[in-house]
Amino acid sequence: MTYTDPQVALVDLLTKDAATTRRWILDVLGPYAAPGEQARVARETLAVYFSCGENAVRAAELLGVHRNTVRQRVDRFWKGRESHSSDGLQIALALRVYDDLPVES
Repeated sequence: MTYTDPQVALVDLLTKDAATTRRWILDVLGPYAAPGEQARVARETLAVYFSCGENAVRAAELLGVHRNTVRQRVDRFWKGRESHSSDGLQIALALRVYDDLPVES
């Protein structure tokens, strides 16, 4: 990858102020920004789900799990979103940046 790659440029832009970006990730992902295997699996599922255009069947194929598993994980994520962002684009972006700029919750 080069700095002209859109993903690299985006991460570079968002990490100019790492502290602010970390707070934004925490706000968007809420408890899913936490360390631990359960949160990691949920983030991975959500990232694949959003990268597949919110297609649970395709995401399940890529993850090697049943489509109902993806749907259950996604449904669990959407519950209690009142205090966190519910914008799919922001969530997908926060998931992408989380991998490059881990946060401590």
